[in-house]
Amino acid sequence: MRRLLSNESENRRKLQLLSAIMIITGYLILYAVFQITSNSEKHNISREADDVMEFLQSSCQKYDDYQLGNQKSAESTAESGESVPLSERYCIKQ
Repeated sequence: MRRLLSNESENRRKLQLLSAIMIITGYLILYAVFQITSNSEKHNISREADDVMEFLQSSCQKYDDYQLGNQKSAESTAESGESVPLSERYCIKQ
């Protein structure tokens, strides 16, 4: 009888150890997947932000070119003074 209880206790401990190992392994796999996907998304966000900044810079440059064209035609009628281009005021230069 005693040997039967000992085997049950031993089996229970093995089952608890196996469960603990499986839980820890699951957490480690979950953590690894989280790290991989979050780093991948960080790079994607960085690339998209760079694209947006390039778009904004080109838009500001186009607007400045347009304004310079208007300013040149306005100079013949009145002196408008020196102005800072829009791209220098609001856009980030790299």
